[in-house]
Amino acid sequence: MVKIYKKDSGGNLVEYPADQRYEIGILEGCEYGDLLVNDTMDVYFADVTGPIKYIAADSTGADTAKVTLRLGLIPSDGNTTLRKAAKKRDETAASYCSVSGFLVNAHGVGKTKVIPPIEIMLGETKYLAVAKRKDKNEYKIIEIETEFGEEPQYPEATNEEWEWVKKDDVWGTNPIEKLGSKSGVYWEKKWYNKTDNKNKDLPVGMVRLIGRYWLEGKVDSFKVKLKTTDTYNNAKVVVKVIKPGKLGNQYSKAKDVFDKVVNIDSLCIYYGGKNGIPPQFLKGHIAQESYTKDFGAQVGKGFVPGYRFEPYVTQKQFKIFNGEFSNNPFYITATTNVNPPNHKYVKIIPYFSGDTITVWQIVKEHSQLVEDGNTDPTRMYGVRTYSDTMNYNAYPTIRNKYREFFDKLKNTKILDDNGNKRLMTLSEKADSTNKRMIKYLRDEFPFKDKNNTKGMKNMIAQTRILASYGYFQVMYTTAIEKKWGYKVEQDSLPENLNTFNVQFPLVIKRYKGFLSNQNENNWIIGFETILKDEIYDEWNTKKKYPDEVLNKVENYLPKM
Repeated sequence: MVKIYKKDSGGNLVEYPADQRYEIGILEGCEYGDLLVNDTMDVYFADVTGPIKYIAADSTGADTAKVTLRLGLIPSDGNTTLRKAAKKRDETAASYCSVSGFLVNAHGVGKTKVIPPIEIMLGETKYLAVAKRKDKNEYKIIEIETEFGEEPQYPEATNEEWEWVKKDDVWGTNPIEKLGSKSGVYWEKKWYNKTDNKNKDLPVGMVRLIGRYWLEGKVDSFKVKLKTTDTYNNAKVVVKVIKPGKLGNQYSKAKDVFDKVVNIDSLCIYYGGKNGIPPQFLKGHIAQESYTKDFGAQVGKGFVPGYRFEPYVTQKQFKIFNGEFSNNPFYITATTNVNPPNHKYVKIIPYFSGDTITVWQIVKEHSQLVEDGNTDPTRMYGVRTYSDTMNYNAYPTIRNKYREFFDKLKNTKILDDNGNKRLMTLSEKADSTNKRMIKYLRDEFPFKDKNNTKGMKNMIAQTRILASYGYFQVMYTTAIEKKWGYKVEQDSLPENLNTFNVQFPLVIKRYKGFLSNQNENNWIIGFETILKDEIYDEWNTKKKYPDEVLNKVENYLPKM
């Protein structure tokens, strides 16, 4: 609380009323920082309506600097010109450090010690600890240099005057104070061990910060103060979130489905910084779910969206053929002329268009079940192994059915050329199983329509509804669920999910939805583990999927 006094006729100091308006300015040391008022620092003098916050400049040119602040009453003539004059950093300090405009007989002068702020990139991790000057009640906060995924270690003391404070109570229950409208960092007492793929407790006395929020033009809105408890003399330092220069060293640009150059890094930084998701997690997720293409010299290698019709997702098929989607504008009937948009650079299979086709036609053409063929990547619905068995690893239901047929041949015997019984060879069992699988998928595969029809040859392929799209492979049927909120209307094409302006906001909405039950900071099981459990484990049922995403995230850590 600031108090201000004036001298009476007898030369004694008399306190002004608490509701008297007063101002604060910088007397000396303007080049070392500025005053924060109502989340902005673009004014020189301003009304003091609460605690005074002084923000150190990005670079003081010294480890510490002294600044003199001056507090005084508004002039009796009410002149506010100086109060609203903008500071110009390209001028000399003398030209914008001024004491004019104050009542000279009613002021207070104080000095403060300025510590340069710590800069942290959006998405970057920094580990910090506290050191104490020996035999003195003086503390300072120091950054611990550590590679991502490696355990932070206290370095050996190199200065005999200081020693590390390895105490549980250094940071208290909340070491972060907002200096702007929103806390720009996430803090916790965990670190991510990339060997074990899980978060572990930090060494006692350390804290981890992650740059979490950043937006162009709102740099000062996300500054925070990191501080110890009063037991450790309220040691503090300002932390400023800054924009990364890039995310990793590759796939920074691409061309979208309209053949326009886009900057993937900028998109991840914008959406991540705005919504509190470190941008490398978005880019790593894209790397997991999308495809790549070399666009040539101007762009280089970049990500492209994926289109994937899903013939084996039986649960969704049951819903569709029971009539749940029959009123959807993109439901395909026997007489439909399928007319998707003309998008470029979509992999792996181009959009299906023209006459209605059956699911069996697609599975037959785009798998190696019927014909071995070649290793064309569009043969994605089942590929042959070296022994001619079929690999359906991406489709657990179909894989299990294939395994069921194969296992029934375990002890099956056939006659050899001499009429003697012998066990079937692996190749023979594979050939027999493949033939049985053809019959099952073509003639018996259930989809339970109103007539209880069976067989993929009788199924009209819902190539627009029953498909996943985009850089994050979002199913259309998932996107139109309430939690996602993609509209079911004629203009909201399923294929629009392959565009950045449609898919990115949807994905961010679900990211935030998955994390909605988490506190703002210091999650119990750690930052990365929560993202794996709450987001990536829900995104894909494959057991190794969350770790696969995190392994890719490491390739796109923020850099300058």
